[in-house]
Amino acid sequence: MTNEEKQSYFTAGELANIFGISKQTLLYYDRMGLFSPAFISDNGYRHYSMHQYMDLEVILRLRALNISIALIKQYLGNRSKEDFVTILESKRKESEEIIRENQEILKIVNSFSGNISVEKQTPFNQPLLTWREERKLCATFTTDAFNAKDRVMLFTRHSEQTFRDNNVLDKTVGWIIDREAFLSHKPVRNTIAFFSYAPSKYEECCEIEEGSEIRTLPMSLYVEVYFKGTFYENAAIVSKNIEEFLKINSLLPVGEVYVLPIENHLLHNDPTRYINKIFLQVRKQQ
Repeated sequence: MTNEEKQSYFTAGELANIFGISKQTLLYYDRMGLFSPAFISDNGYRHYSMHQYMDLEVILRLRALNISIALIKQYLGNRSKEDFVTILESKRKESEEIIRENQEILKIVNSFSGNISVEKQTPFNQPLLTWREERKLCATFTTDAFNAKDRVMLFTRHSEQTFRDNNVLDKTVGWIIDREAFLSHKPVRNTIAFFSYAPSKYEECCEIEEGSEIRTLPMSLYVEVYFKGTFYENAAIVSKNIEEFLKINSLLPVGEVYVLPIENHLLHNDPTRYINKIFLQVRKQQ
């Protein structure tokens, strides 16, 4: 090949400069069998034809869409308008799924961030009287025959099945305590049930777990207390605070006691830094 003929070819440096890429990218495409030089001169320079210039433009446009090298290689061997539309449609569906998944993640991140920022301003060990709107719960019940291992396994099943269609991070599962046992100020070792706030399609969340049911927390007055540390170490103190609050405000407790972790092992290695919330429905004495 004459020098004049070589002048019609692009060197690797020229081609890289035109498209704003590195020569290492061209070497990588060569190793992958996607884009090889038309010839290599005696001095080791790589040369690319005008037709290859257009091929590289196609490759870079598709790579900008994060199309795989394998798919680009297949497309370059059999280019057509129909195949190009098919690639774009497949990428559109993939992108929509990524957007959907990230929207779910963002919703969960915002939920976590909101809870953490609220707890920074929450007084601990001080019963508060609040008004709650009606809310559905999914509850999975235990029995006295359950040992510690059984309860852990049930807790895990409840979590996995209740949140099967939701993102794995947002799995806040609490537990339900017998009210009389709690207000007796004695150590409460066993739970009645595990619970989580039911998803929007709450009718479906407990169908596959025997011993589970949908429960309604009615619109009502509730007493709630935030406290640091584990429930079992603080239950007696918290129950005394609640009992005193009920007497002072002429309130009667209704139903069971609900315990919900706010900050747990997900955020802390030290259990004394955990934050939990206890709440129970109340009504005014007649």
